[in-house]
Amino acid sequence: MQTFKNLQKTFNSSSEVLYFKISGNSFQRFEPSVCDYFILMFFESGSGNHIIDKVPYTILPFQMHVYFPEQTHYYQLSSDAIVHEIHISNDFFRFMSQHLDHSFAYYKKNPVITFAPEVFSRIIKECIGIRDELNMDPGIQQIIKYRLHIISMMISREIYDHLPDADNQPPLLLEKFFELVSLHHKENRLVSFYAEKLGITANYLTVLCRKYYASTATSIISNETIQSIKTYLVNTQISIKEIALEHNFYEMSTFSSFFKKHTGKSPTAYRELHSSHTLNSQ
Repeated sequence: MQTFKNLQKTFNSSSEVLYFKISGNSFQRFEPSVCDYFILMFFESGSGNHIIDKVPYTILPFQMHVYFPEQTHYYQLSSDAIVHEIHISNDFFRFMSQHLDHSFAYYKKNPVITFAPEVFSRIIKECIGIRDELNMDPGIQQIIKYRLHIISMMISREIYDHLPDADNQPPLLLEKFFELVSLHHKENRLVSFYAEKLGITANYLTVLCRKYYASTATSIISNETIQSIKTYLVNTQISIKEIALEHNFYEMSTFSSFFKKHTGKSPTAYRELHSSHTLNSQ
């Protein structure tokens, strides 16, 4: 797993935001990779495919793709593709998310947003402004925050008219629930923990989950945890004991039972199976 700290070290930067400009004729990401930070990808030109957690998305000009920590992704770009990438640490993205009108759950379900050309051009102008500020010695983080604030407001305004009919959508309370699960699934798997933060009872939270997702709140939390564990098992060399501790399991027997209940395999067997598939594909 690539960490933001390692990225900072590689590029000799202490900034919580990094900018990269990529062209299809000089860079491709054919192998699945996992990062512990957020990436906003703005496709200025070209075409290709971007696969996020095994779901393919067609790349077209004037699009933004959102990558969340611990997702698996890779992309194939045409030679004429130009991409502006903003890599953002978790702390900085928490700041940016305060200015997004829609929760993490919305962007996870809708990771691709197409902008009008003139709006896209304005967003790229802000991205270039971030690049220029990063090149200053020293760059001023408050200016970078300001530009991210502008980008987030333009994103929110652009997608507002494309939201489905609100009457058919789950309440915002559930979007907040998914956001909390995304943030806290490693440390807490109790429905009561999330219900308390939402100001409702655990029973009512489960009723809402059954109504809109045909699932229980417990299942939603467990699924997020299992996906995270799978990512660690397949894409890192971290020991299984360390993975268990990372997800707040202090007894290996409990961790193994939890994982096997949801996958049918022990953590060791799952890692060996997928490591074998990776080797065979190389």
